[in-house]
Amino acid sequence: MPKDNINPSYYQKGICSCGKQLSTYDFVKDLAYSQGSAIKYLVRYKEKHPEMEGKLEDVKKSCWFIIAIMIKEFGMTPKDVMAFVQDLLVKEYGK
Repeated sequence: MPKDNINPSYYQKGICSCGKQLSTYDFVKDLAYSQGSAIKYLVRYKEKHPEMEGKLEDVKKSCWFIIAIMIKEFGMTPKDVMAFVQDLLVKEYGK
C-alpha cells in the first residue's frame, strides 16, 4: 500500500465502540489549540516516526504545549514550571 501523505495511518488511530474509525481530529476537535496539540503529538509519535530521534522530538513538542498551558492558563512562571519538573523528577527518580 502506498504512503498516504494527506491522511497517514497515524491520523487514523482507534475505533470507537460504535465501530467507527476515529481520526485524531475526533479526539481534539473541541479542545483549545494547545490542548489538542499536546495530545496529538503524544498519541501519534510512535507511529509517525520510525526513528527514535523523531519520536523524541514529538514527545518534546507535546511537553512544550503542556508547559505553555501551565504558563498561560494557570499563571505559572517558567521558574515555577522548572521547580515543578525538578520536584517531580526527584520524587519519581531520586536525585
